[in-house]
Amino acid sequence: MSLRIAVWVACWCLMFGTVGPRVVRAQGGVGGIRIDAEGVVSVLSPLKESVAAAKKRQLAYKTANLSEPLTASTTSRRVSLKQLDEQLAVIAQAGGEAPAELKYLGGLTRIDYLVVDRDSQDIALIGPAEGFAPDLQGRMRGVTSGRPVLNLEDLLVAWRTVGAGVSRVTCSIDPTPEGLAAFNAYTSQPLVASPNFSAGQMFETMATKMGRQVISVSGVPKETHFAVVLVEADLRMKRIALGVDPPGVRGVVSHLSLMRLGDAASSRWWFVPLYDPLEANADRSLFHLSGQRLQLLGQDEFFNSQGERSNTSSNKLGTTKFVQKFTEHIPELAVAHPAFAELQNLFDWMVVCTLIRRHRLDESVSWEPQVIGDPKVWPTKTYVVPTGVDSAAATNRVGRTVLGMVGGVEFNADAVISKTTPLPEGMIPRIPSRHETRMWND
Repeated sequence: MSLRIAVWVACWCLMFGTVGPRVVRAQGGVGGIRIDAEGVVSVLSPLKESVAAAKKRQLAYKTANLSEPLTASTTSRRVSLKQLDEQLAVIAQAGGEAPAELKYLGGLTRIDYLVVDRDSQDIALIGPAEGFAPDLQGRMRGVTSGRPVLNLEDLLVAWRTVGAGVSRVTCSIDPTPEGLAAFNAYTSQPLVASPNFSAGQMFETMATKMGRQVISVSGVPKETHFAVVLVEADLRMKRIALGVDPPGVRGVVSHLSLMRLGDAASSRWWFVPLYDPLEANADRSLFHLSGQRLQLLGQDEFFNSQGERSNTSSNKLGTTKFVQKFTEHIPELAVAHPAFAELQNLFDWMVVCTLIRRHRLDESVSWEPQVIGDPKVWPTKTYVVPTGVDSAAATNRVGRTVLGMVGGVEFNADAVISKTTPLPEGMIPRIPSRHETRMWND
């Protein structure tokens, strides 16, 4: 029996955020992952239900939480950030709970335009929207598209991050040098499967030698929903690369399946933004966001006996092909795996908040937020801080090669907004008017 490829997973994530206290602490399942009391992250198995059961559950939620107009699907819903802040201020003063339409931004599933309405002294978002309900894992998703809706918690983190002057924020999940050294020492020995020691046991031992990898965060509070989403998206991508999770999209296969006999490199993968150049009209009262938001980059690496990592001079063909196919199919992958869609939403929040704060668009409409920028008035909900993830192993019958993978998510909003071009006259959309009493309008 030949030794199969052993694939260990480490995750090098990169993120965004701000600090804010909170009384309520969530624990257990968060979207598609679980964080235990010690902060160790694991992936939850998808829960299944019939179409009829899903519709019944969604209807019950909508009936209890949403007004009928809010359940309508539209390609162009206006959500006023100024009115959102004003309504949250009233709720905070009364010590109440925000309703679903505020928590989930009127059901917006994407931000297409940022509107600076100087006549109405308002700043608003325009994008597709629909009725929404939580799925079986608690993720709030549109009932028509299945896409996660925008989340108030993530807006608060993005706004406060940019307000603190942070433009590049990161999170990484890395194997320790000790773990890499132990892994390297083990795999340097002659490894032969036998009736009493199977190939599967070899790979489990490799993962054990690698040990628990450490999650570190900079620029973002580790306990926020924003941070948890980034960790989940990164882990989900790694599991697809490993072949542990099916991609669910035709044309995308695992990186493991692309490895050839003799390939011997660890690989680092990370998400970065992929926007078309932003478009703005002459007086900067309208900004257009477009593009698929995400792309995947990759770099092959190697590590020495001390566990020190270095880049290889060039990538293997399998690495290049996996990155290309994954990026090409981001739109379909975001449908199949809602964590990727939520990551797109986070990127949109960072772009919008950076545009507003860097260009002082809030000042141009005489708006000084009472709630959005103040964690004392409206603190964000906190979660158990992710501190680590256990190494895992997967196999493929192609030879005696060890493949390691690290990676993550990296976003620099200033770099995105620096690429702004004129908005063509014919591209200006119909902009719904500001509603007198509610935050949203179609």
